[in-house]
Amino acid sequence: MILTMIFRLPYGAYGAIFAVTLSRESLEATAKAARIILMAFGLAGAYVILGLMLALDDPALRFSWIIGGFL
Repeated sequence: MILTMIFRLPYGAYGAIFAVTLSRESLEATAKAARIILMAFGLAGAYVILGLMLALDDPALRFSWIIGGFL
């Protein structure tokens, strides 16, 4: 992380997250953890895009979507 901050490398926080969350017990465990992380990022991105598409024009619906997302 020090090198990321010194040289201002983009997306350095992802490297820290992956280093902490990925299992290194075996190759299979590492691959499984990486697949789960990629699926979670994909689902989160789809959730954001769906929310933007549904609640773009209606402030009340946008507010409801955000509160529902927090819960």
